[in-house]
Amino acid sequence: MDAEAASEETEDDCRPIDGVTIDSYSQDDRSEATTEHSDYPTRTTDSFLPVPRPLRQTVFSSKDNETVESASSIATSDANIYERTLRDRADRAYTGRLLQEVLSTWREETEEQQQHAEKADLRYDEKLARECLATMREAFDPADAIERKKRLRMYLVWMNHRRAIWAMREWVVRHRENWVRKESEDLQNLQAASSALSKWRSAALDLQQRKSSFRQFFHACKFGRRWMEIVSERRMLRSMAELEQRYHLHKKEKERKAQQRTLATWHAKAASAVAMDVTAVQHDEDKTAKRAKELAHQALTTMYLTTVQSLAGEAQADQRYHAGLAMRVLDHSSDWRVQTRLTVEQEDRADQFVSLRDQQRAQHALRLMGRTATRTQQMEDQADAHQAKTAKTSAHQFLRRWRAQVAARSGQAVVLDAPATPAAKLSALRQSQFQSLR
Repeated sequence: MDAEAASEETEDDCRPIDGVTIDSYSQDDRSEATTEHSDYPTRTTDSFLPVPRPLRQTVFSSKDNETVESASSIATSDANIYERTLRDRADRAYTGRLLQEVLSTWREETEEQQQHAEKADLRYDEKLARECLATMREAFDPADAIERKKRLRMYLVWMNHRRAIWAMREWVVRHRENWVRKESEDLQNLQAASSALSKWRSAALDLQQRKSSFRQFFHACKFGRRWMEIVSERRMLRSMAELEQRYHLHKKEKERKAQQRTLATWHAKAASAVAMDVTAVQHDEDKTAKRAKELAHQALTTMYLTTVQSLAGEAQADQRYHAGLAMRVLDHSSDWRVQTRLTVEQEDRADQFVSLRDQQRAQHALRLMGRTATRTQQMEDQADAHQAKTAKTSAHQFLRRWRAQVAARSGQAVVLDAPATPAAKLSALRQSQFQSLR
């Protein structure tokens, strides 16, 4: 009997024997209550983001209508692409969450099936042990019944102790698995919430950057042409003020026209270079640099030739003047004195006229610059006020939608604020009619 008991011990230490069942030592039933998954907004992620709206149409000049229309079309296409991208991300997130739920359900069912199979194996081993013990009991002699019962009782106590230890260990393992699973689910929920919040923040920042870039582009298109005209006029005034005392009227007018043609050609080439494709930017820059060098060389050559010609003309005029002066001095009559006085008076009168004209042009340029700066500041203030109003309206709409969704999830009644203005009342009435039709 000792050999048989030793063989049974080596076969399986956790097998129930002699009427001892595993019901009292079975592992704790797993709680059927699962962690409730919060209803994440999987398919309606774009509803939490403010929809970019086009800027309010303002009164522009006829030169800027085409620029504003092209900018509005670009902003609308960017908004559509952005919304489509958000919908694709929401679909992918929804598909991933659905696959995770299916895998978790499959794992739970597999674990339950394994537990049922283990329980069935234990019951089968218990039945087999009972049959073996009944056969052994019939074979033993009545004289050894006391010793056999004693050893059997000791063996049962030992087996119960081993089974209790095994059940306790399995319960600890199950408890740890449940705790780890719950922690992982909480961590996944936290990661999903943080990723959604970071995506919303990045989307809001991207939208803000697009608005600022569009505002810069709008102001550049609206005030760039006028600023270029002001700069060109200022340069022309400065060049005329510096060269009018040195060069002849005909030469000066010719040089001014040449500079105008050069500036017009440069602006046309720069505008055409900006409109070209990105792949040809380097080639266009090289070509523009080469052309700029040629134009600069041509302008310097023209200025040099003009200066040489003017100096030669001045030398000839001085020579003739000195020759005539010498002739008048040698003349015994006093007519040269009268002629000289008249010439000096005419030169003084011409100098006064030139100085008055320069002062008038400078005053006109200063007044024009002051008006332009004032108008530019007013337009910037209006644009900032409109942008702040649009951002405030978008924030109010987002907060209203968020409150409505929170109230709908918690089962509370949605409380809407009464509109304050007639326009807000009309908008709320139209929105309610649209929802009723849907």
